[in-house]
Amino acid sequence: MTTGKVVEWMKQEGDTVESGECILVVESDKADMDVETFPQGTLASIIAPAGSEAKVGECLAYLAETEEDIKIARALAAGLSASMSEQELDKPLPKQAHIETSTVPAPSGSSSSEVSTAAAVASDPAMKQSKSASSSSSSGMRIVATPYAKKRAKSLGVTLEDVVGSGISGRIVAEDVEYFAAQRSGGGATAEHVAHDPYPTQTPVSAAAQSYVHSLPRPSSAPPATIQSSSGSSLAPAAKSFSARGGISHVIPLTAMESAVAINMQRSLDVAVAVVAVDIEMTQFEKLYGRLKPKGVTITVMFANAVASALMKHPLLYATCDAETGGDIGDSAIIYNSHVNVAVAVSMPNEHGLITPVLEKAEETDMFELARKWRDLLKRARTKNLSPNEYASGNFTISNLGMYGVKSFQAILPPGQSAILALGSSNPIVTADDHGFIGVRNMMTVNLTFDHRFVYGTDAAEFLRTLRAIIENPELLTSS
Repeated sequence: MTTGKVVEWMKQEGDTVESGECILVVESDKADMDVETFPQGTLASIIAPAGSEAKVGECLAYLAETEEDIKIARALAAGLSASMSEQELDKPLPKQAHIETSTVPAPSGSSSSEVSTAAAVASDPAMKQSKSASSSSSSGMRIVATPYAKKRAKSLGVTLEDVVGSGISGRIVAEDVEYFAAQRSGGGATAEHVAHDPYPTQTPVSAAAQSYVHSLPRPSSAPPATIQSSSGSSLAPAAKSFSARGGISHVIPLTAMESAVAINMQRSLDVAVAVVAVDIEMTQFEKLYGRLKPKGVTITVMFANAVASALMKHPLLYATCDAETGGDIGDSAIIYNSHVNVAVAVSMPNEHGLITPVLEKAEETDMFELARKWRDLLKRARTKNLSPNEYASGNFTISNLGMYGVKSFQAILPPGQSAILALGSSNPIVTADDHGFIGVRNMMTVNLTFDHRFVYGTDAAEFLRTLRAIIENPELLTSS
């Protein structure tokens, strides 16, 4: 997960928030998650309204502890809601703000929000600069500065580690560098710096907040960002272009789920894959399905059960190669998994997306328990209520397009898995049996796409042979 969409705010601006209380719902690429807050206080300002998207770690709202902090928070919110150019980013924050920022949850799947504290600006700028060297070196934190501040630091011979930033989240701005340079040289601040002093003393909070808000552009009038060329001239930003093939009707941005699918499909290109196929007689399997269907067993569950049984004899097919994407495969290892977690691709018609609910420990679960689990997973998948582990823990995937009449297809290997099985439709075929008698049998073509970096053709073929034997003799699945 790299971005999330704000679905709903459970609290509104001005509401009191207790520690551990859910304040909003965020939509990830696969599920909706409740976001809780660790600190308590007042929801001073909402930065990301319902329906908006934010990257992981971006500020969504400000929590404040006092009335004075609320004024500062709303001033900050007015600034963050506008598109800031380099000059706007080089403006300092108001002083003495003690505000908590609620951020998008991290991609670990935790339902709790991360909280970061904006540091209060000290009232004595000389004291701030004198403490900067020891605090920067001892913290080991990365120095964050605007591009113009870096340029000014280079021209003035200032080391950024010695400068305390007054910008957003402690960012070093150009005025911080100029002020430090002036103090270091023993002189007073320059006239330009006095006019834009980032450390005003004895200024009422409300006035500081008002001044800060007025100094920032509003979203409706924010100028487009410009690109600086090597010669110093400004270049117009390049507009995103769309190729008109017969005229553009309309453009719809990808949803979070569509973006996640697109990213995973792109990642699959980094793996060397191969495909093997086999035809399987389905006559007995379909007869068994006819008997089990009234008991709530679906064809999907039967295939998952058969696959899990076959995988137990071929552990390489549900193992994982730990090679980093684009990394050196020669330095990698094969990780054998303890359990068979069968993921099943499910379309989301309302979302135009795809999700893979996982039947965990399928090798330890009988057919009827698998059916119960699958009904629950499918129901919650379509309402986007699965936990990350319930859609991201698969180590073997099944994709079935047979119900659409697709005879056969090759599925794309999901990143991190060694194989995916593509199921086509079952069709009556006139064929000869082992004794030479002509008859009609229902046949299905299945394709196995596998990671050829460590799974070889013979490994894949032997797995399909085992799977075919199980499906053509399905009574083995119900015997215990």
